[in-house]
Amino acid sequence: VRGRPAPKVTWRRMGVDNVIRKGQVDLVDTMAFCVIPDSTRDDSGKYSLTL
Repeated sequence: VRGRPAPKVTWRRMGVDNVIRKGQVDLVDTMAFCVIPDSTRDDSGKYSLTL
């Protein structure tokens, strides 16, 4: 994800903003990955990224 100014990246899960609390967001070139180590069933659901 690139841009000038740098875009604001917001992860959502089931309609709730900024749900990545125990994980991290990795940016590689033009791709963004949500990484949640030691995830549980409570972390499951549909995630989306908005710019």
